[in-house]
Amino acid sequence: MSHITWFQSVIVGSIVLFIAFFLNNSDLISHLTRKTKIIESLIVNFGQEQYLTLFNTLVPSPSFNDSIRWGTFQAGMYFGIRSRTHPYHVNAGLLWTCSEKRCSDLLRHWSQQDDRLRKYGWLHHDGRTFGYQKIEDQFGKYNLQTQYVNLLSTVKQDRLMHLFSNQFKLESRDRSFTRKSKYVSLFYYIDLSCGDDGLSHSCRDALLRSDKNIFEIENNKATKCITNEKNEECLYQHMTTSTSKSSTNDALRQTFPSTFSARVEARVNNRIGSVKSFDLRFQGFAGANVVLVKEKIATQRISSAAFHNKEDIENEDDLIDWETRMEEEQSAIIDNADLIYLDNTIESKSLLVVFQVFVELANENAILEEDDVVMDVVFMEKKLENDEERDEDNTKSFSKEQVKEWQQRLKSTNSIKSTLVKAADVKRSVFERQFESTFQLSNENEWNTSHLQFAKAAFSNLIGGLSYFYGSAVIKTLDGEDRTIGTRTSKPMALFSATPSRSFFPRGFLWDEGFHQLGILPFDPEITEQVILHWLGAMIESGYIPREMILGRVASARVPEEFLVQNPTHANPPSFLLCLEKYLNMKNVSKEKRKAFMQRTFPSLNTWYEWFLASQQVSHVVKDDNQQMDSPEIKMHATAPRTEEAKLSRERILHGFQWRGRDPLDDRLNPITLASGFDDYPRASSPSKEELHVDLLCWMIRFSSIMARIAKFIGQKDGVVQKFVHQEVKFMETLNIVHWNDSLQTYSDIGMHSTDGVVTKMRVARCRDENGQVIDVLESESLCPTSHPDFLFYLGDGHGGFETRYVYVPGVIRLQHVHHIGYVSIFPLILRILPADAPQLEALLLSIRDPAHLWTPYGIRSLSTRDPFFEVGNRPNDKPYWRGAIWININYLALDALMYYSKQDGPYQQALKDTYTELRQNVITNIHSEYLRTGYFWEQYNGNLRLKKSFGRGRRSHPFTGWTALIANIMAEVYIHNER
Repeated sequence: MSHITWFQSVIVGSIVLFIAFFLNNSDLISHLTRKTKIIESLIVNFGQEQYLTLFNTLVPSPSFNDSIRWGTFQAGMYFGIRSRTHPYHVNAGLLWTCSEKRCSDLLRHWSQQDDRLRKYGWLHHDGRTFGYQKIEDQFGKYNLQTQYVNLLSTVKQDRLMHLFSNQFKLESRDRSFTRKSKYVSLFYYIDLSCGDDGLSHSCRDALLRSDKNIFEIENNKATKCITNEKNEECLYQHMTTSTSKSSTNDALRQTFPSTFSARVEARVNNRIGSVKSFDLRFQGFAGANVVLVKEKIATQRISSAAFHNKEDIENEDDLIDWETRMEEEQSAIIDNADLIYLDNTIESKSLLVVFQVFVELANENAILEEDDVVMDVVFMEKKLENDEERDEDNTKSFSKEQVKEWQQRLKSTNSIKSTLVKAADVKRSVFERQFESTFQLSNENEWNTSHLQFAKAAFSNLIGGLSYFYGSAVIKTLDGEDRTIGTRTSKPMALFSATPSRSFFPRGFLWDEGFHQLGILPFDPEITEQVILHWLGAMIESGYIPREMILGRVASARVPEEFLVQNPTHANPPSFLLCLEKYLNMKNVSKEKRKAFMQRTFPSLNTWYEWFLASQQVSHVVKDDNQQMDSPEIKMHATAPRTEEAKLSRERILHGFQWRGRDPLDDRLNPITLASGFDDYPRASSPSKEELHVDLLCWMIRFSSIMARIAKFIGQKDGVVQKFVHQEVKFMETLNIVHWNDSLQTYSDIGMHSTDGVVTKMRVARCRDENGQVIDVLESESLCPTSHPDFLFYLGDGHGGFETRYVYVPGVIRLQHVHHIGYVSIFPLILRILPADAPQLEALLLSIRDPAHLWTPYGIRSLSTRDPFFEVGNRPNDKPYWRGAIWININYLALDALMYYSKQDGPYQQALKDTYTELRQNVITNIHSEYLRTGYFWEQYNGNLRLKKSFGRGRRSHPFTGWTALIANIMAEVYIHNER
C-alpha cells in the first residue's frame, strides 16, 4: 500500500484553505474539507489491489451457536439451503425433471422467469425455522410441495447440534392429458464448498487433502424402511461427512459445518396403483458444485429403451457389464435421452453428492395424490468432539444422550415420517400465532380467508427471500475526472440480505433493502438488525456502499458482465434510514437493546452521511431577493467564483444534491439516472454538472433528521446533534427557495433543460465511410455524419416498415426547473418533510388526486399522463420503467405520509385522510385481485389508462416479493411513523 506523503498533504490542504478563504465562507470550508477526505482516500489507495471494508467488524463472525446457522438462504433457487458460514460452507437444494415438450429444460433448479411456471412461492415462512411452499409446474404436469423445518424445539439453537429437515412432495391430479414420459425424478444435492463457490479456489484444497472420500454412504443400494401406512413403500440412505474431525486448518474447523450426517428417505404410497416402481439412488461428482450441479446430473441421461433393457437383467455381473456399456454409449444416446439414472457411486475427490428419487409411473395418465411420492432429507450437524470438551457452558437444551439418540434415529430402519409431520404442524402453528400477533389481520369485518392467505404469502415470500452471500464486489477505479481507469475488488465479504425477486433479482440491492426490512422488522427485529449490520459492514474506504451486491459465483452467474462493476461515486437512496426510524419507535424491543444497537451502528451511519455530503453535494449561490425562482439564476462555484461585487451583494450559499452517473453521451431518449433508483424517470434533457435533484435533497433532509434523532437517543454530545439539525435547516432552505416551481405548483429538479422540446420518432439510417465501415444513425438534416458520408438505406423493422426510435428534440436549453410531475415532484410529501400547514402540501395533494396526473383506481402512478415521456420507451427493446407504472414502495411511502398528516392539525387534514383511505383500498384490492388472477406478486402494475384491458395489471418481474410484499404492512397499517 502506498501512503500519503508530507508533500501531498500540504498540497491538498493548501488548495482547500486557499479556495475557502478566497470565498470567505465557513459552509464551503466544511464542504471542501469533506472533499479532501475523499481525495486523500484515493491517494492512499491508489494502486492497491483490493478495497478495504471500513466496518467489517460489524458483521457477526460465523458461529456454531448462531441461531440461524442453516436456512433457505439461496433465494434464487426453487428450493435452496445454505449454511451462514464463510469461507467454508454447505449448499444444498432441489431439482426435478421436466420431460414434456413445452418444458424450457430437462431439469428445474434455479428459479427462472423463462420457466413460465403457473405459480410458485412460500405460503408460510418465518425466516428461521419453518417454510412451506407450493410449486405448480404446468409444463412438467406436476405440482410440488417443499418444506423446511428446524427440528429443535426452541428458536435458540442447541450448542451441541443443529437439526433440520427438508421435505418434497410430488403430485399430479390432472386427468386431461397424456404425458410424454412416465418417468419423473426428484434430486437433492449436498455441496461442500468455500469462498465464492469458484471451482478453482485454493480453499478447496483443504477439503480435498484426504485420500478417502469426504462423503461416506453406508450401502451401495438403498435400505428398506418400515412405515405404518398400508401400501406405502420406504427406502432410505444414510450419509456422513469426514472432513475436519482432525483438521489443523483453523478456518475449516471453525467455520465449516462438515461434521454432519444426513438421512434421505423416499416413500411411495401405491394405494391406487399409479406407481410401477421407484428407487432411491445417489452419485458423487468431482469437479462440480452448486453452479454446475444441473449440468453434472444431466450427464447421467439415458434413453428409456436402455433403461428397460436394464430391467431384464437379473445377474449382478451382467448388471455391471450393462452399466459399463451404457457409460461407453453415453455420447451416442444423449440426444434421445428422456430420463436420468444415477449410478450409486462416489467419484474420487467428490465435493458434491446427489440423491435421486426415481419414479416410474404405471402409465402416461397416472394420477399422484399429495402423499404418493415423498422425499425427506434430515440434516444433523454435530459439534466437533474437541470443541465439546472446550465448551464450558453447560446450559444446553439438548444433552449428549439426546444427540446420540438422534444419530441412531437417522440410521434406523423405522421411517421418520411421523416425527417430521408433528414437527411441521408445531412450527406452522407458531408461525400463524406470530403473524397474527404482528399484523393483527383477523378482523372478519375487513378481511376474509382469501385476504389472510394473501397477506401471509406476501410476507412469507419477503422473509423467505433472505439469502446469504460471500464474495468480492468489483468496483471501478477512477481518475480525478471520474473517468474509469480500471477495476479493483473488495476484500471478500459476507452479506445477509433479502432479495427483490427470486426469478430475476436474486441478490442484494441497497435501496430495495430498506423497504424489505420495513416488512421484516415488525415480525423479527433481530433479523433486521443482522441485515443492517451486514450492509453497513460492506462499506468501503471512503464511506461508499455498493448499490448492487453481486457476491459469489451463484449471484454473478445471473448478471450480465457489464453490470458486475460498481461505481464508487454513485449513491443509492439511503432507505435504511426509514427502517432505523421505525426501529427507534418500536416498543417490542427494549430501550436498552435499541440503544446498544444504535450505538454500534452510529459510526458507520455517520461515515455514510459524510460520504453523501462529500460526493453528492453541489453548492451554489443565490440572491436573497430571489426567494422563489421559476427560472433560478444559479451560479455554480465550479464555474462562477465570487467577485468583490458579488461579495458585497446579498448572496448566500445554498446546498443541493446531484445523483452522479448521468451520461451526456447516453443515446437513450432521456439519459438514465440509475443511482436514484428511478432509472429512466425523466430528468433534465441535457445532463450537466449544474444539475440538482430534488429527491436526493429530500433524502438528505430526512437523513439529517433521523441522524439527529439517533444521536440524541444514544446520548451523543449536543454539538453532534446540532450538526445534523443545522444541516436539515440548510437543506430545507434549498428545497423551498431553489426547487419549488411556482408556475407548476410542484417541486422540480434543476438542470440544463429544454421545456419546449418534443418527443418524436426518427428513422434509423445506415451510413458508410470510404473504407466500407458502416454505422447506424438517426436521420437528420445531413442524414449521414461526415465520418460516414455515404447513405445506404433506412433499416427495416421486420414487418414491412422502417425501424424507428423515439427521440427528444430540444428547443432552447438553459439552466431552469425541469418540468415533470411524478414521483420525484411529490417527494417532499411522501418523505414527510413538509409542515402540516405548508401550502405546498395542498398543491402536491392535488397532483396526486388528479387522474390526469398520478391518480389511478389501482394506486399512484409514477409519471403524469400529460408528460411527453409518459409510457415512452428509451430505445428499442427498452420498455418504460418509471414512466407511468404503479410501484408499491412509493405507494407505501405515500400512505405512510398521508396517514401521518391526517393525524396532524392543519388545513388539509380531512382531504389527506380521505385520500389515505381511498388509496389504501385501491392498492390492496388491485394487488389482491392480481394475485388471485395470476398467482404472483409483481414488480409493478400498469398505470396506463389507454391500455384499458391491462390497466392495473401486474408487469415485468414476477414473483416480485421485495417491496411489493409491503402490501401486508399496508393491510395492517404498519407504517414507519407509528409504533406497531
